[in-house]
Amino acid sequence: MIRKTRLILREEYSSFESLLELARNHEYTEFWICQPEEHAPFHCLTGLSHEDVLKEYNHLADLMEANNNELNWMFGSTHWDPDMSQKIADCGGGFSGDISNIAAINASKINVHHYSARFASYTVNYNMPEDNNISKSILFSSLMRGAWEHRCMLIDKFFKYNLLDKGIVTWQYLADEVNFNWKHWTPERLILDMKVNQTDTSMNIFTNVKDESPINISVYPKEIDNVLLDVVVESSLVSSFITEKTFKALFNGMPFVVFGRVNQNAILRDRMGFKLYDNIISYDFDSVFDLETRAEMLCQELLKLEDQDYNQLWEQTRDIARFNINRFFDILLNLDLMPDRFAEIARGDIDFDFVGKHTGYENYTASAYPQYAEELKNLRQKSIDKTYQPLQ
Repeated sequence: MIRKTRLILREEYSSFESLLELARNHEYTEFWICQPEEHAPFHCLTGLSHEDVLKEYNHLADLMEANNNELNWMFGSTHWDPDMSQKIADCGGGFSGDISNIAAINASKINVHHYSARFASYTVNYNMPEDNNISKSILFSSLMRGAWEHRCMLIDKFFKYNLLDKGIVTWQYLADEVNFNWKHWTPERLILDMKVNQTDTSMNIFTNVKDESPINISVYPKEIDNVLLDVVVESSLVSSFITEKTFKALFNGMPFVVFGRVNQNAILRDRMGFKLYDNIISYDFDSVFDLETRAEMLCQELLKLEDQDYNQLWEQTRDIARFNINRFFDILLNLDLMPDRFAEIARGDIDFDFVGKHTGYENYTASAYPQYAEELKNLRQKSIDKTYQPLQ
């Protein structure tokens, strides 16, 4: 008998109670809750203790089990390691609520899955390979939105070492809008013209300054054409969550370093099979737990590149860029690298109801996947071709 599966996206529930109601009243033998974020759904259970969060998760799982149903929850992280997260918190980084939720859902009866390439398909949906064969005159870019602790720390260090003059950096918040002990910089809004290759305003995600024109964070602005290296400041200090910020660098063959969770770059290399650009910059900072020390070390690496020939360094990265582009598309095209249920859906082996939009998951239905795979193959070739273009 073919399983009847319901795919539930985060947008389909507004509270934990609504999830409980779904569990009580349904016709499905299996639920998959597809959540793109890095953590357990802490927005549903804000303010509860670890023990109460665990109790609620198990209540939900028990409701499903009572009807011989199965509950699967999928997140956009590569994996969870609560012990590692706690060590990060002990060194001054991360949020205790996130760590508590990760630990609680790990200990619950819910079947947890991780789809680390979740944002890769999202990146493809909103991108075309960039014309990055422009002469490189700017050391780095670092496009930041939310004022998370590690982002505050890094931009404060950028100012300390005069690196804001060497790169393209975005920032939205003034000092009184952020709870951070600024040591070197008095925050101001740093805004680009953001001349993106995108005219569809439905894809705009946030505004560059409140009440001003919107920009799309999923694509590189034209100002990045002259940049050597993208300093990707990821979304989380606690879990290995890889978003469009990193995937758009991989997709476009852009040299990068990631500043986020401890060992974030190593996870890209060791768990996901990408190569790092360690032929031009050291990633030694990546394994350091102390946040301030890690930011200092990254800035020192950028300073080492300051007076080098950026065009020559760029040319030295092209083999790695091509490898990473191929790996990026391998992950999207290889069904064996996806969660099992989604591979079954793409092959037409399972009966399911799909609810949601703008997620990337809809590309993996049996009717949509063949065309999507063909589009990916064409995009792969376009991305590879651009890495062979000489600098102008």
